[in-house]
Amino acid sequence: MATFLVRKQLVVIDTDPDSLIAGDGGEEERRTEQDVRIQAIFKVGDDCRQDVLALQLIAMFKNIFTGVGLTLYLYPYRVTATAPGVCSAYLVCMRSVQYFTSQCGVIDVVPNSTSRDEMGRAKVNDLQGFFLSKYGGEDSVAYQNARLNFVQSMAAYSVACYILQIKDRHNGNIMIDEEGHIIHIGSSPLALVDYPPVLKTFWNRLWVLV
Repeated sequence: MATFLVRKQLVVIDTDPDSLIAGDGGEEERRTEQDVRIQAIFKVGDDCRQDVLALQLIAMFKNIFTGVGLTLYLYPYRVTATAPGVCSAYLVCMRSVQYFTSQCGVIDVVPNSTSRDEMGRAKVNDLQGFFLSKYGGEDSVAYQNARLNFVQSMAAYSVACYILQIKDRHNGNIMIDEEGHIIHIGSSPLALVDYPPVLKTFWNRLWVLV
């Protein structure tokens, strides 16, 4: 993973309240520059075109949800497939080694988030306890907002992953951001390895939903 310092140009519109009352508009546009840190992962030896395809479909799901008025949350992060390479795979069904074209790629890092695997290594095994310690009691506004974000993102990714048959769903590919959204990464419908859902993980998330 690498961190880049990128200078972006921002457009700021200043509004004069007195001019708005008088009906003159009173809007003044000015441009400023801001340095933003952007993180990216360079992936080698894997076909990132699968991720690009899956994320394009997830972006379509997001547009569909928005179009029908559903307040669901999906985060189609950016993936760019770059230079091609060659790798080999042993296909058990064909009992042969076949060579096929693979690609490297640059993957956008989901900002302000942590994976479920990182939480487990930090001995955070209770997801509801994590929400309570981070956002406060169940009656607090912060906890209610985080739980709503969790529910809306969980519902959206459940539908998308089921229809697209997204594979490789282990704790390293499930993120939770600062606002409580659950975000799936490594979304490849063509993955050869599939991890079945774990009942313990289901109950862990259920306690946050209720």
